[in-house]
Amino acid sequence: MKPIFTLLIWIVITDFALAQWIENVPDAKPGEKVQIESKIPKALDGNATLKFKMLDVCFDGGSHAAFFTRENGAELVLFFPHPGYWSPTAKSSSKQPVAIQGSSFIEIAPDSKLQTRLLELLANDIVDGKHDRDTTLTIIRIRDCLLHRAPLAEIVERYDPKTWQPRDGDGLK
Repeated sequence: MKPIFTLLIWIVITDFALAQWIENVPDAKPGEKVQIESKIPKALDGNATLKFKMLDVCFDGGSHAAFFTRENGAELVLFFPHPGYWSPTAKSSSKQPVAIQGSSFIEIAPDSKLQTRLLELLANDIVDGKHDRDTTLTIIRIRDCLLHRAPLAEIVERYDPKTWQPRDGDGLK
């Protein structure tokens, strides 16, 4: 009985650790869900690099996107959705979901190999010394958000972190 109970506990904990933080998919087709990924894609393995370009607001009510260039010239976009896309669990725990935005959305599983690899790539971009002070501080904020899942300051400015409702008519409900 003890091994079954232990397995049940492990399943519950693992499911929580891989909880889907994004509930609604921006520009989704009916029934489309966000994929949750924990494995490192080949494009980010080995000698991959990321070079930060900019952090910008999306015109969907306050989501933000961090744009990076990879070593092969391709773009990688980290998507930080506003609370209108968050699951109830993400809202109640104030955990910022983060996804890779491409032809589909791939949510980055917390404490996964993918998250660790992205943190490593961001750290390399921070220490290479090719960015000015303000840009470096922005990359550090992005890295810290990915690591701790604390909401981006820009999102907290637009949404009340107690209710995650828009402040003074900002954003979408």
